[in-house]
Amino acid sequence: MLELHSIYKSFGGNQVLRDVSFALDNKTPITGLIGPNGSGKSTLFHVVMGFYSQDKGRVLFNGQHLDTLPPEKRCHSGLSCTFQDSRMLTFMTVLENLTAIPTPQHGESLVKSFFSPLLVHRQEKEIQEKARDILELLSLSSLADAPAGSLSYGQRKLLEIGRVMMTDPQLVLLDEPTAGINPTLIQSLVKILETLVQRGMRFFLVEHNMPLVSQLCDRVLVLDAGELIFDGCATAAKKDKNVIQAYLGSDGYVEA
Repeated sequence: MLELHSIYKSFGGNQVLRDVSFALDNKTPITGLIGPNGSGKSTLFHVVMGFYSQDKGRVLFNGQHLDTLPPEKRCHSGLSCTFQDSRMLTFMTVLENLTAIPTPQHGESLVKSFFSPLLVHRQEKEIQEKARDILELLSLSSLADAPAGSLSYGQRKLLEIGRVMMTDPQLVLLDEPTAGINPTLIQSLVKILETLVQRGMRFFLVEHNMPLVSQLCDRVLVLDAGELIFDGCATAAKKDKNVIQAYLGSDGYVEA
């Protein structure tokens, strides 16, 4: 599915990623990426999505080289992401934030709008139904017509996931999806991710909540100072000396 080969990235002489290589396949539902602050996790996500260009190395998705593709083309290939800070359109309704995502839409063409109104109407109806189904899954149906800017921080996180779902991605990169939200909403998010996994979606997430990583992730990658220092299961990561020293700052067993 996703392959990274010897990725290097620096900013102003500061080496942020150094020779990072790994592959994610469809057999692993959720893979976690952990590491101390400044270890390069978010930079890695930005490289994968095309917001940053790597200095060296290759990024492939389903065998396709992504190195020259802009973010929107990567999204169309089945790769998508959410960010730590919501990118939703606060002046639009919750529902409109979802229906505005699919592209291209027939209604955007003046010719099709004039000569094929039934085709335009049918697609708009399908998009509306899809968006409402997603809001139902996210428990946001009652807020469909509310301004997106009125949502709580946790609800905005859910809406971000909904916006991603509108693109029918194969693999979703989640950058700290539970940061700043309450425990009840975290468990709701866990159930949503489990449901989406059952539907065939796969996830690659950055997360500092170690109990959640242990609960969700079948595989864990650990970055330290831009280098991949561990690749294995969460249980082994908690006992690994390099991980303990670099990420957890302890000499003993890491509790989940």
